[in-house]
Amino acid sequence: ALGLVTNGIEGIKEIVNVEPSGAAFNSPVLAANNKAFNPFINQGAIAVMANIILEFDFVSNSESRYKRFEEFVQEFSKTKEHADILMCVTTYEGEKETANQNRLIASTLREAKIIRTDFDQDQGLDAYLRACSVLVRSRDLAVIGSTFANGGINPVTRTLACPKEIVAQVNSVMMTCGMYNGAG
Repeated sequence: ALGLVTNGIEGIKEIVNVEPSGAAFNSPVLAANNKAFNPFINQGAIAVMANIILEFDFVSNSESRYKRFEEFVQEFSKTKEHADILMCVTTYEGEKETANQNRLIASTLREAKIIRTDFDQDQGLDAYLRACSVLVRSRDLAVIGSTFANGGINPVTRTLACPKEIVAQVNSVMMTCGMYNGAG
């Protein structure tokens, strides 16, 4: 959803397809058109994080990309008693230590010119690993799911977390491609 908001639907369609891969969630094999299969598996998520356009941020390092992701997730999961989304540093460090397959995927995306620069490859992968290390409670996940089900409106705060047309795109791809292990 963040990629669609920052890059637009057409911008994301240039780098990520919306089809099941038929392979494992962490496969580095791209689709026949040299794009990631879908945004709900590692290759698609890494491609999106490496290509997020940040307004007025000419140096889109991993921290600024992750910060934008964090702010976006907070809009989806905000409740009256809990608003902060935190990254677990221990999980992040573990992700970095064991990210060989994800480094291969990022390298494959760079070779295919889905990721434009070495800087974007490194910073996009790091932002992806940070996003994989987010701490959320069951209630946070319930509010996030309810926000998607409610057309982008957070049911607790009654505020628009994401435009309805973006939510429709995300829900459509999630339903047709699945998520994570089910996305292959």
